[in-house]
Amino acid sequence: MKKVDEGAGPDRSLNPTVSIIIPTYNRSELLSRAVKSILAQTYGDYEILVVDSSTTSETRLMLESFKDKRIRYFFEPKIPGFRCMSKARNRALSEARGRYIAFLDDDDEWLPMKLEKQMDLFAKLPPEVGLVYAGFTKIDDSGKVVRQYDPSFQGDVYQEALRACFLIPLTAVVRKECFDSLGTFDDTLEFGEDWDMWIRIASRYRFGFVPERLALYYRHGDSYKGDMLRPMASKERILKRHMGEMSRSTLAYNYHWLGVNYFLEGQLKKAIHFQSKAIAVQPRPSYVLALLLFPLGNKGFRAILRATGRSWEDG
Repeated sequence: MKKVDEGAGPDRSLNPTVSIIIPTYNRSELLSRAVKSILAQTYGDYEILVVDSSTTSETRLMLESFKDKRIRYFFEPKIPGFRCMSKARNRALSEARGRYIAFLDDDDEWLPMKLEKQMDLFAKLPPEVGLVYAGFTKIDDSGKVVRQYDPSFQGDVYQEALRACFLIPLTAVVRKECFDSLGTFDDTLEFGEDWDMWIRIASRYRFGFVPERLALYYRHGDSYKGDMLRPMASKERILKRHMGEMSRSTLAYNYHWLGVNYFLEGQLKKAIHFQSKAIAVQPRPSYVLALLLFPLGNKGFRAILRATGRSWEDG
């Protein structure tokens, strides 16, 4: 086991069931809110592993103020210019002592019964269930609810996982054996590393679902703001990695997703390339329509969709 940074060492007598992983970077005030939401859980058999990449000592000092032995602090330098959570999460995974792993980003929150409900469900499910997740609420800067997410895929969700990332880390609790047997997050992926991980877990394990919204996902002013090209480049890599396992429908949908999003980002050549591949795999009317609408430009494309009451994702 690696040495914990001096000054925030854990109580070695603890043997927690759940290890909760929080990567953080220069957001001590938001992190404090996230940690408080964990400490308010009705389920208390856990440790909190905070992996800090901040440029000041503020985060560490804030965590020490909680005076809670379940909080463990680690420092992991950030890769300059590279948005990637995997390195921090993998560091925590190497230190985790729990048999289950949960995730929370530093700017989000859990509702008080999240862990209790998920661990209760795990206790009722067979060992081939490797991951239990839940719904969540998306909230904007003003505190307004933007959307309620209630995915409900359960059991063998492999093709659903290959089609799209239908869950986010703050809703997942995962058996640690999944990482032991399948490996950890791909730290060469700047985006989509969680999607890639869920695909790998779904290839071998079944998923369980708590049909409640148990977390708050915040989109705020200092959330990452960049163009879509970097996330799409990561999606291309993940698609190439797993395309051999996808059904024709799933593969075509992912090509279609790339085609339309490259079009919306002004990358017409790449848009036509991927949209044509989608049609070649499965010539659905909506895929053909999208390609035919590309010459209208972004505004025309969106106007036609609005006028017809369609989404570009419609099948």
